[in-house]
Amino acid sequence: MSRQQAGDLPRIKETKRSSTDAGKEQQQQQQQQQQQQQQQQQQQQQQQPQQPQQHGRPVHAEVEALYTGTLLLLFKVSLLAFYKLF
Repeated sequence: MSRQQAGDLPRIKETKRSSTDAGKEQQQQQQQQQQQQQQQQQQQQQQQPQQPQQHGRPVHAEVEALYTGTLLLLFKVSLLAFYKLF
């Protein structure tokens, strides 16, 4: 877990806020998470050396990794949304 992600862990609610403020804050946090995820994916793609693709295996592995990362991001965002509701 990077330092940025550790800093994004849900904070204890300091004060009660209006639902519109909470909604805006949630959207901002989701956008930040998505931007971080995209940056991480771009970094991972840059770090991988370009290998000759045999039988399409490397492409399949990369697609699977992106799919898994996307599912994890959706899971995190839904958990964050659920946390904000209560």
